[in-house]
Amino acid sequence: MLNPTEQLNYNPILGSSQEKSLAWAVFLGRYEWAWFGTFTFRDSVHPEKADKLFHVLMCMMNARLFGRRWYKKGRCVRWVRAIEMQKRNVLHYHALIGGKGSPGLKAREFEEAWYELAGIARISAVASQGAVLAYVSKYVAKGGQIDMGGPLDDLDDRQFSFDLQSIGLATPESPGGNEGRPQGFRGNQGGRL
Repeated sequence: MLNPTEQLNYNPILGSSQEKSLAWAVFLGRYEWAWFGTFTFRDSVHPEKADKLFHVLMCMMNARLFGRRWYKKGRCVRWVRAIEMQKRNVLHYHALIGGKGSPGLKAREFEEAWYELAGIARISAVASQGAVLAYVSKYVAKGGQIDMGGPLDDLDDRQFSFDLQSIGLATPESPGGNEGRPQGFRGNQGGRL
């Protein structure tokens, strides 16, 4: 299994949009993500208002996990979101949420909160780190935007490597194929995350 950083340095097969997507997947793969969510808006909303509504939801999560004065304690969830324009010309977010305490969130509570704020949300536990990283990272390849928030300095002690083919960023013939056996993300213990 290759170190993803080495993959970026010598794989001439990947096009520039795939390289950007891979770079995001590698960067985001340094963190553990507990939740994947899609957040839609009922009606057309200005991007700044959409951003503020998303931040309100993140503040609600932080308050639930860390108390009302979570910002003074310096504790909060980490998030990354890909911004997409739907066919009906309304913003839509795909987001990953993680960080200390984030597995303790109750998805249904925040789906209901988003419904009151803006529209429909679907939030579920991450089953495959590699799959959600590929999904969010592909929006860069489409010319989209990825935004991040929360602490980025609280990396786990684990070092990650992953099979690029399993997340659709390499072919079986290209470096990183791992003999055609997709294995997704792996921690240093060798177990599936």
